[in-house]
Amino acid sequence: MFGGAAATFGTGKHPRADCAAQWSALGNVAMVDPWVFGCSGQFAGPELFYWQPVAVAEGTMKIWLQIDATPGNLAGRAGLGLVIRQDDGAILRWAMQQAPADTNNVAEYQALVHGLRLVQRYYPQANVICLTDSLLIVDHLAGRCAVRTPHLHPLHSLACQLISRCVSFRVVHIRRAYNRLADALAWEALSGTKALVQWVNTPQEHLYE
Repeated sequence: MFGGAAATFGTGKHPRADCAAQWSALGNVAMVDPWVFGCSGQFAGPELFYWQPVAVAEGTMKIWLQIDATPGNLAGRAGLGLVIRQDDGAILRWAMQQAPADTNNVAEYQALVHGLRLVQRYYPQANVICLTDSLLIVDHLAGRCAVRTPHLHPLHSLACQLISRCVSFRVVHIRRAYNRLADALAWEALSGTKALVQWVNTPQEHLYE
């Protein structure tokens, strides 16, 4: 449906020379900003950032949108975690917030929609690569799987509308281990803890339900 949707990332060399990145055996993962927490709030070491060279038109911006969500144990509520990075892995903006969601898939779609809204707010002319550990969302957007659940239809439609406003859009399925920061933000949004804030140099963005 969207050009390059669900493309598999191949081997690439990360351009950020000052981050002392060491590539994993997969060859497409780099360690970047050295802060990430688990849901317990304990420091867990360097974060892994999934990256590959993606060609875009000269003079245009490329950003990476990482999304995650967790429904947790609060009935009808989920935590959302969003991270927007520039191409060298540096964090541009981030957000965490609770949102209404009855299932994990609804929560993941909420994260996608809020992430795309954040992109449109600040980077409407950017080429967007969205990283998510939700295979269902990737399959839906790639057209490999129909949206069969009625309550997902409005969120899927809204996501498609927001995607259509992007200069270009690509969605990639990644392992949860490579989405730890967005995952940690989602858990903190749900729990109400603020362990991550002291480690972030960029201000938190506020989302709206």
